Amino acid sequence: MGIDPQLGLAMSVAAGKGVFALLLGSGVSTAAGIPTGFAVQRDLIRRLAHLQGVDEPGDLDAWYAATFKEDPQYSRLLEQLAPSPVERSALLRPYFEATADEREQGLKVPTKTHHAIASLVAAGYIRIIITTNFDRLIEQALEAAGVTPVVVSSPATVGGALPFVHARCYVLKVNGDYLDAHTMNTVTELSRYDRALHRLLARIVDEHGLIVCGWSAEWDVAVRRVLMGTRSRRFTTYWAWRSDLSPQATDIVTHRGAVVLPIQDATTFFVKLKDDVLAIERFGRPHPLTAATAVVTAKRFLAEDRYRIDLHDLVMEETERVHAKLASIDQELRSQLLSSETYEQALRKYAAATEVLGHLAATGGYWYRAEHRDLWMRVVGRLAHPPGASDGLVAWAELRYLPALLVVYAAGIGAIVRENYGLLGAMLVDTQVTDRRGIAEAFALAVDVRQVLEFVAQRSQSLAGPSYTLYVAVRPWMHDLIPDDLAFDRTFDRYEYLSALVYEEVDGRRGRAPLGRFAAKRPETEHVANRVGDELARQGETWRPLTEGLFQGSIEHAREVKEQFDRVWQAQRARFGF
Repeated sequence: MGIDPQLGLAMSVAAGKGVFALLLGSGVSTAAGIPTGFAVQRDLIRRLAHLQGVDEPGDLDAWYAATFKEDPQYSRLLEQLAPSPVERSALLRPYFEATADEREQGLKVPTKTHHAIASLVAAGYIRIIITTNFDRLIEQALEAAGVTPVVVSSPATVGGALPFVHARCYVLKVNGDYLDAHTMNTVTELSRYDRALHRLLARIVDEHGLIVCGWSAEWDVAVRRVLMGTRSRRFTTYWAWRSDLSPQATDIVTHRGAVVLPIQDATTFFVKLKDDVLAIERFGRPHPLTAATAVVTAKRFLAEDRYRIDLHDLVMEETERVHAKLASIDQELRSQLLSSETYEQALRKYAAATEVLGHLAATGGYWYRAEHRDLWMRVVGRLAHPPGASDGLVAWAELRYLPALLVVYAAGIGAIVRENYGLLGAMLVDTQVTDRRGIAEAFALAVDVRQVLEFVAQRSQSLAGPSYTLYVAVRPWMHDLIPDDLAFDRTFDRYEYLSALVYEEVDGRRGRAPLGRFAAKRPETEHVANRVGDELARQGETWRPLTEGLFQGSIEHAREVKEQFDRVWQAQRARFGF
C-alpha cells in the first residue's frame, strides 16, 4: 500500500521551509464564486450583444468577430469598454469584489483554502505563490494572517519589486490583476510572456519544488513552456488534481517526474497540508520539560492575540498528554489493594501527571479573557471524561477525576486573583459532563470533590478533609501568582466558597453543596462568608461576580443563595462540634 504521498509532501514541506512554491490556478478561486477571466470575457460579450439588441448568441466569439471585425481578446475588450484605469476598476469590480449580500453568503471572500495557504506562509513554510488568477483573495488572506506580500502582477513591476529571495512572501500573478491593464486571457496573450517575466518564472521553477493545485495547464501556454523547458529536478513537483489530468498536464507531469495527488478539492487538500505540516512542527519542538518553561511559553502566547492558535495548541497538547497518562495510572491502580499507603501513592501520581497543566491553568486563569473561554471549557471537559474502567473499586474509579478537579481549582484560584469570575461560570456551570448513566450535567454537580476524594473524607473523619488534600496539591502551582501563604489561604477559601454557592444555585438550593476548609473555621469578621456578605451589601448590582454572569446577574438571587448555603454550612459545622 505504501505511504500516502500527501504525507510525504507534508514531511518535505516541514523539513524545508521556503523550498516549495505554489502554482495556483482557477480551481482555487472558483469555490469562492470568482469567475475565470474567460468567464468575465464571455459575460462582457453577452452584455454587448444585449445592447446591440441581440438575444443570447449561439457562439459568442463568432458573433463578436463578425460584428466588430476582430477576434475577442480580454485585454482589447477591456481597453475599448473602459479605457481609463478608473473606468476599468468600476467595470470589473462586481466580478471580483463581494457585495454585502455576497459577503454574508461567503462569496468572493477568502475561503478556507486561502486561509490555510496563508497559515503556511505565516509559519514560514511557503514563501512564493505563483497564480494565474486575477482576484486578490490570496493577498487578503495573507494580510489577515499578518503577512504583507510583495505582489508582481505585470512585466513593468518585475524589475522594481523586492527580489523574491528577500521577500517574506512573493506573489507572482503571471496573468495579471483584474485592475491591471495588462491582464492576459486569450490564447494569443497566454502564449508568450515578456522576457523579464519569463526569466523570473523560470528561475523560481528551477530553484524550488512545486505544488500545483487548481491549474489545468490547458490555456497557459507560456507557463507550460517554462515548466517543460526547465530540466532541473532539485526538488519534487507535486500535482494535486481532482479528476483526470489534461493531456497538457500529463506531458508536464511526465517531463518533471511529478507526483500526482488525487484530491477531493482544493480546500480539503490545503487544510490537511497545513494541519499535517504544523503537527510535524509541534512534534519536533522540545517538550516543555518543566512547569516553569511551560508558563513562560504560555505568557508569551497570552501577551498577543496573534498567538491564540499557539496558546490553544500548547494547552491542548498538554491536556492530551495528561489524558493519556491517566489511562496508564488507572490500569496500574486496578492491580492494587486499597490502603492508606496505596491511596497516598495514587494521589501523588495524579498530582504529578497534572503538574505542568496545573501551572498552565493557574496562569491561564490569572490572564483569562473572554476569548479564552472555549479553550478552558475544552480542557475541563476533556479531563472530566477520563480514560480507564469505571467498574471495580469505587475509590479508584472516582479518583480518575482528580486531575480535572485540580485543574479547575488552579484555574479558578488564578482567576479570582484578578476577579475573572466569568471563567468560574464557564468551568463550573457551562462545561457539561456525561455521567455513567449517560446524563449530562454541569461540572460542578458531576465532579463532586466529596465523591472524588471519598476515601480521604472517610479516613480523616473531617468536615473538610478533601479540601485540605486539594489545598496541598494546588499550593505549589500558585507560588508565582500568590507568593504569600496568608493571601493564598484567603484566595483558596474564596474560591471554594464561591464555587459552593454556584453548586448550591445549580443544584436548586437543596443544601448539598460541598464544604471546603472555610466551613471548619470560626465564623468571625474575617471569615470569607462575612467578607462576601459585606461586598454584596456595599457593591450591590456592581458586585463583580454578578457583572461577570454569576447568579443570573441578580443581587437578590445571589443573596438568597448565600443565605440558604450559610445556614447549611453553619449547621454542619455545629454538628461536627466546631
